[in-house]
Amino acid sequence: MKDYKAIFEAVESSLFDAGSGRVPREQIAASLESSKHLEGRRFADDECYTKRVHIVFYSGFKAEIVTKKRPIIDEAVQVAAAQKFTFEMAEKGRASADELLDSLRSNLRKELDLARVDGKLAFLRIVFEKDQKK
Repeated sequence: MKDYKAIFEAVESSLFDAGSGRVPREQIAASLESSKHLEGRRFADDECYTKRVHIVFYSGFKAEIVTKKRPIIDEAVQVAAAQKFTFEMAEKGRASADELLDSLRSNLRKELDLARVDGKLAFLRIVFEKDQKK
């Protein structure tokens, strides 16, 4: 059986060596620390999708370029969610806007430097009847 922990540690060490020419090794380690403790955390569908999109871009371009362009990339994720909603509404006559609204909420909270809010969205709709006929 392969020792995946040893493989990972060797790759991590190599990446630290390469990155420490520009950024102190301790700073790199500190920035990665939060990513090491995700066990038991549940991610919303749009968050998983966004992470996968980011992985594709980070694997193909320099990290500093992708980081600068992330707002544009994230907008594209929202556009995709809006298109999904629109096509589903047109096809079935009904659709859930949860994914789109959650994506918009997450981005707005990020822009305003507010803490992330996890959990299912809740909506309240109040309908007032116009003139009640007697």
